[in-house]
Amino acid sequence: RAIRLICAESRGEMFVTLFCGLLTPETGEFIYVNAGHNPPLLCQVGGGAECERPVKLTRTGMALGVLDDALFEQRSVDLSPGDFVLIYTDGVTDAMGPTGQPFGMERLERAVLEYRHAPAAGILDVIATRLDNHSRTSAQFDDIAVMVAKRLQ
Repeated sequence: RAIRLICAESRGEMFVTLFCGLLTPETGEFIYVNAGHNPPLLCQVGGGAECERPVKLTRTGMALGVLDDALFEQRSVDLSPGDFVLIYTDGVTDAMGPTGQPFGMERLERAVLEYRHAPAAGILDVIATRLDNHSRTSAQFDDIAVMVAKRLQ
């Protein structure tokens, strides 16, 4: 129903991306759908694993507003205690620095890896600080939102 409403209200090239996830804390199962959103980063640091590079939770369907009968695949990953998913908007990776270079995925992944053992709030603080330092002299032109879903036990 939501897809039909968005399609009916969309004009031209307008669309909406969406990432929706559900974490079951007791089992660590994280079920998600990614409708054309920037791929969230999964960092597995628990259960004896060591995150050497975050896994991108890629699209499971197209952005909303393109086709009113679009289908979406549901996927799941298992999170051990300490594992987390970082969800962000494109305003994070597109934030411009003083010479016009975007913050980019490499800087985002580096921050995630360097602070992978920190609490969720610490990971968010580091990303916010690095974004601020990177784009300090440039005007913000897009929304910036970041969320960390971390399994504690």
